[in-house]
Amino acid sequence: MKKILLQGYPGSYHDVACQAYFRESGNEVVACDSFEILAKTLAEDDSVTHAVMAIENSIAGSILQNYRLLRENNFNIIGEIYLRIEHCLMALPGTQISDLTEIHSHPMAIKQCRTYFNNYPHLALVDKEDTALSAKMLQERGESHVGAIASKRAAEIYHLDVLQENVEDNKHNYTRFFIIQKEKVVSDNYNKASVCLQLKHTKGSLSMVLNELVAHDINLSKLQSYPVLGQLTQYFFHMDLEFYDPKKYLECKVSIDSLCINYQELGKYQKADLSAALRNELTSVAL
Repeated sequence: MKKILLQGYPGSYHDVACQAYFRESGNEVVACDSFEILAKTLAEDDSVTHAVMAIENSIAGSILQNYRLLRENNFNIIGEIYLRIEHCLMALPGTQISDLTEIHSHPMAIKQCRTYFNNYPHLALVDKEDTALSAKMLQERGESHVGAIASKRAAEIYHLDVLQENVEDNKHNYTRFFIIQKEKVVSDNYNKASVCLQLKHTKGSLSMVLNELVAHDINLSKLQSYPVLGQLTQYFFHMDLEFYDPKKYLECKVSIDSLCINYQELGKYQKADLSAALRNELTSVAL
């Protein structure tokens, strides 16, 4: 049995991603109020085995603080999953949309559903700290005039009626989640690596790294920079590298390491099947 940390409450999109990735039953899922708390708990609690952490969204972009948490805690990425974000409008059983006067949810979820709610100008859109928590509080308070925007799983958990599915404006809204743990994994079954580099602030330093990737037939699927705290003109570069032959990656790793101030490997894992994700299916790589 695994003990898995999530940011958010039961029914959150982290929870949906967790259930899709860890398909076996009997795991203990622990909700955390923030990514900082999740990282601290994973680092200090020996009973915890894994955590699920969002890293980027196709609309909102990268979650920069989570790159920092991964790097500073030296966590190990063992997998990834892409989840299409499908927002549902829900309310207490028996409630109609005409009965509602307020809609509660996380401000990002509300923002992603503006077009739908333009058809209901009488509804007040109220920002709350979490989508699933909005559903939970709706159930606990029994407010028949309030609706919530959250996942279908949240409606099931908190016994709410789904008044309308897919109220999000953009039907191509995906979030990518990392599956992480403390311990390093020794495995030859991988075709993707996430690394963090610190390069010299000199002309062509990044270009030399990119040339090594080309020479070793490695695809750079993501490049994200963020400043080194307290060091003007210094940056970390987070890279996701895809390849067919792990030996090519290991050879490239040696070559790139010699060009860096620091080379930190955050994890080697199987990349998610994006073709299935684009068919609106949840994809996962079994442990």
